This record gives sequence, C-alpha cells and structure tokens, in this order.
Amino acid sequence: MIWPIIVAIAMGFAVAFQPITNALAAGKVGLGPLFVASNAFVLLVSVAYALWFSDRAGWSALPSLRLDLLLGGGLYGCVIIFGGVYIFPKLGASVAVALIVLSLSLIHISE
Repeated sequence: MIWPIIVAIAMGFAVAFQPITNALAAGKVGLGPLFVASNAFVLLVSVAYALWFSDRAGWSALPSLRLDLLLGGGLYGCVIIFGGVYIFPKLGASVAVALIVLSLSLIHISE
C-alpha cells in the first residue's frame, strides 16, 4: 500500500517542477525544440509502457472512443506545457502556482 502513496507524492513534485524546468529549458533552446524533444521522450516511455503492460492495453477499443476523450489528455498536456513555459517567467513561480491552485480549487468547488 506504500507504493501508491509514493507515486502520488512523486506526481505532486512533478506537477510542481515541470513548468519551471520547461521554462528554463525553453529559455535556452526555444519552445519548439523543447516541445519536440519532450514529446519524443514521452512517446518512447508510452510505447515501453504499452508493450510492458500489453495484456491490459485495450487497442481494439481505440477506434470506438470519442475523439474528445481520445485527444483530450494530449490537449490538456499541451496547455500545461505551453502555459507553464509562458506564465512562470512572466508571473514568477509563487504567483503562477497560486493561480494554478486557485483554478484547481474553483473546479473542485463547482463539483
């Protein structure tokens, strides 16, 4: 039961540090090359995961999935990456994180 807790904490750290790391890297190489390199790495890890857990992968269900559900996660990821790279240098980490937490709070209040 300890592994889900460790993974959840690691996810929290990743969410906190990803925009800062991306903003610093994009400042040095530009957003385009960073986006291509980051997505290539994510694709590589995704393929490895799909092959490792191939017995759980529902490949046959993909064509029947609604397009918004199929592509929604990727779209949200793009907003997170581009938004983080854009807002962290402009607003600073404290204000950016505060606004992100505020938006998360508003979503949970509306449920």
